[in-house]
Amino acid sequence: QCADLESTWDGTVEDSHIGVDIGAGGPDPNVAVLWRGNTLAARHEWRSEDLMQTAGVIDELGRAWGLLEQPVPARNIHIDYIGVGRGVGDRLWQLGLPVDKVDFGKPPRRAYLELVGETMFPNIRHQMHWVFRRLLEERRICVPAHYRQVRQQAGWYSYEEHRVAEGTEIRLREAKEDIRERFGRSPDDLDAALLGLCRGERARIVFLDGTAGISAARRSLGVPRP
Repeated sequence: QCADLESTWDGTVEDSHIGVDIGAGGPDPNVAVLWRGNTLAARHEWRSEDLMQTAGVIDELGRAWGLLEQPVPARNIHIDYIGVGRGVGDRLWQLGLPVDKVDFGKPPRRAYLELVGETMFPNIRHQMHWVFRRLLEERRICVPAHYRQVRQQAGWYSYEEHRVAEGTEIRLREAKEDIRERFGRSPDDLDAALLGLCRGERARIVFLDGTAGISAARRSLGVPRP
């Protein structure tokens, strides 16, 4: 149902966010996705174990996916800051691009509080999976049908509730290693989408009109070659 929502995105580059999952090499590519407001609007995949080249591709994507010759703000580029991703994030900072370095293993961010209430999570990874699910349930994000990998990989996970001293904690049942073993690959597209939704204290959520028919927000954007 969320594939055909109509976005209320106001068309400013400030509402563009890029999520980048850094591949660990081998079968796992680097994947970047673009959110225009709350609509998934573009995807780009490339393979390179050269951190300098990967940083350059991300810089190019920020420019290509900008608006009116304005690049996507560096703070709106959310980088997978685990493993080899640390080198990419640090290099981008050296280039004068203070991207958002997201470590999924860190404690949850104080964002989307009106959506999750007092629910607790072990870390950002568990938090963003649940936030993605809740945004879909509330029809507040649009994932067009042609982003098949995101939609498929979102179904690879399940959740469980745990009672802790402070209340209820939501956890994923499956570790990422379990997903790789079961499906033969890493959920790169889903991780990139989750990264693109990461926010801090000042998150601004763009609502979608759940009464709309076919989405007017589906866009086909070109990307530079790596």
